Amino acid sequence: MPAGPDHLLGRVLGTARMIAFFSIPIASLVTGVFESAVRNAYALMAFAGVSWLVIAAGVALSPVRRVSLAELRAARSAPREESPRPDPR
Repeated sequence: MPAGPDHLLGRVLGTARMIAFFSIPIASLVTGVFESAVRNAYALMAFAGVSWLVIAAGVALSPVRRVSLAELRAARSAPREESPRPDPR
């Protein structure tokens, strides 16, 4: 599996962090609304557990799971191409 272009690494990490941190306040609001409607902490915990299982199943079925450490080590040890120089504009 080829490694992605190095010049995109910052954008990918920034996007991943934005998605991860943006979900925190949304999850808090959804949890508050769910708890106010149901008024049952056990139902809230069951819902959280089921949602974690759904996320785990999604990751297990995604291509992310198929990446092996051996492939990553091989891609990392391969000689890297020189990055293009930044545009001076």
